[in-house]
Amino acid sequence: MKRRSANNSSGATVQKRTKRRPGVSRILAQLRSQKVLLTDPGDIRVYLEKHTRLARHVPAICERARAEFGPETELELKVCRDMESRDRTLALLVRVLSYEADFMNRIDRVSREFDDALYGASGFIFLTSNFRPPRGSDGV
Repeated sequence: MKRRSANNSSGATVQKRTKRRPGVSRILAQLRSQKVLLTDPGDIRVYLEKHTRLARHVPAICERARAEFGPETELELKVCRDMESRDRTLALLVRVLSYEADFMNRIDRVSREFDDALYGASGFIFLTSNFRPPRGSDGV
């Protein structure tokens, strides 16, 4: 349990307890074991804690992406911020050694497999790529 300070109506400082969700810690550990790069894990944790129904499916999405694109694929999970609306979304970037013509169709296929499971869940995850090569052995 984490403690957070807050002021009450008289101005005195009061300690509030905020509970960390153990499921999110387990999910992050699972993603690390799948060799998913976690860019700013603190932001990812906050996002997953806010969107728990989505969070439950993230390891399966990563596992499915790895199966679709192969073991040499680099997967990077990060929180993206829209500068205009301040909205946040979760992005799973897929990087492969060679980008074939059907690459985006394959990303769409993986994404569609989770449409029903994520229907009505808060938050959003999108699978995409920046079409760069994998960074190296740390990500695979």
